[in-house]
Amino acid sequence: MFASNEIVLGLIFAAILAAAMSSADSMLVNASSAIVYDLGGDIFDRHDEDLTLYVRITTLLIGALVAVLTLNPPGLILTIVILAVSLFAGAFFAPVMFGLCFEDRSDPAAVASMITGVLTVFVVHPETGLLLDGLSSPAAGIVGVAVSAVAFFLVRLVGEPTRSGEPIQSD
Repeated sequence: MFASNEIVLGLIFAAILAAAMSSADSMLVNASSAIVYDLGGDIFDRHDEDLTLYVRITTLLIGALVAVLTLNPPGLILTIVILAVSLFAGAFFAPVMFGLCFEDRSDPAAVASMITGVLTVFVVHPETGLLLDGLSSPAAGIVGVAVSAVAFFLVRLVGEPTRSGEPIQSD
């Protein structure tokens, strides 16, 4: 009944496209902020009044790069998206989930978890596959999450946890 109604179908497709655009926008802003604030921390003064301008310029440059990359065949785009999601899962799933689940956090465990998750995805992903031949692309992310979780627990067992009320020390 709803499938034959063009207005309902239009609303459903608009909702799907809005969710996709919102996700893409969030990733673009997140990447730009990470580049300017985290990677550009030594270049830019964190109290600089032009920091917002730097983020906007970085957003424009990343957007232009993505627009150029979309001119290639869809197979490349799909490979890049799957690799990006696998890397994201390998880097952040275990530290975020375990950081929320445990009262005592361990900053070294989170860092070790992120590094091992990313390295594992790079090693086992079929496009960069150095180790496991025949593994599917999404499975590389799952393996990355598993290795990341193991690294988190191993470093957490060895290291001393930081109380949740204590501020994180930065050097």
